Amino acid sequence: MFYPQMTQMYADECRVAREGRRAARMSFMARDLETMVRNALELSESDRATLARLLIESLEPPPDPEVEELWAVEAERRWQEIESGAVQAVPWEEVRARLFAGDDQIGVDPEADCAQPKKRRLAR
Repeated sequence: MFYPQMTQMYADECRVAREGRRAARMSFMARDLETMVRNALELSESDRATLARLLIESLEPPPDPEVEELWAVEAERRWQEIESGAVQAVPWEEVRARLFAGDDQIGVDPEADCAQPKKRRLAR
């Protein structure tokens, strides 16, 4: 004989048991996480920075080999331009000062042999 009320009661009991197990796991994870954070905060500044970098990297997708190769080629091209004297590096202090002064033409070469890029506002 089928008793819908019994079936619903059983389903409710299972749901409560599942939620209880999930809450217990979450509570354990929270305690475990608290311990990890406390331990991490006891690390030196350098070690905390390394840990932060490693954690952030763990969230990133694996690098695309094709993109990595393109960036390597671009980095080499830029390095060769600097080495040959075709371009001149700008010290960070100057770039930073110009950024905070609102210079929205950083990186635009007015003598470049191409169409002038649109003016862009730098993010602040």
